[in-house]
Amino acid sequence: MKTKTVCTLVLALAALLVAALCAPAVKRVSAAEAVTDIRVEESEITLQLGGEPVQLTVTVTPASAQSAGVVWLAENPNVVAVDYDNRAHALSEGTTVLHMISNEGKFRDSLTVTVIKTEIELQGVSLDKTEYAGRVGDQFYLIPSVTPEGMEASVVWRSSDTGVAIVNNGTVMLVGEGTCTVSIRDESGRFTASCAVRVTAETPKETSDAGLVIGCSVGGGVVAVAVVAAGVAFGLKKRRKNG
Repeated sequence: MKTKTVCTLVLALAALLVAALCAPAVKRVSAAEAVTDIRVEESEITLQLGGEPVQLTVTVTPASAQSAGVVWLAENPNVVAVDYDNRAHALSEGTTVLHMISNEGKFRDSLTVTVIKTEIELQGVSLDKTEYAGRVGDQFYLIPSVTPEGMEASVVWRSSDTGVAIVNNGTVMLVGEGTCTVSIRDESGRFTASCAVRVTAETPKETSDAGLVIGCSVGGGVVAVAVVAAGVAFGLKKRRKNG
């Protein structure tokens, strides 16, 4: 009986030893490594929509607990987000409070974040042509551009003489002889650009009049003596009749 009891105890101790050796190692955090406080240096920041992110300055106490990490929570998550490097990114216009919380949830700090949309100021307008010459019935196209490049801005088109040229959103139709100016301006009227237009008459249509050939026969061949336009021949005939 005693031998059986001893064997049971030995087996139990061996099982405990095996379990201890196979169990995953657990890192014990000393009191010196435990987080005692966290702080974000900025109390408020302003971000520009579409601009660069802002680096937030985070302090974890003690310094040896830096690896503890923090979690960021925005009261309005549509306004701002923070990446793993503690950089704040603007998402949309607005203002929200951004909370920083230690991983274990015991400590926290916060700051106010405002995201604004910066208006890009128009610096000028231009056209791809500054002058154009054509005939009545022709049409051509003008392409406007604004500075800075890529900015969206509306322009107003104008012809100084609609009897010479008519413009419709960049398409210019030449309707009469003369000169005029086709121009654009921005909605505020601060910037303008123009194209000088000169229009001449329509190209005359080509006409082909039959000719009258006068010749004589020489040695079985025909030698052309003169070629007279039909109109001239008709004029001579009419003059003789009147005479």
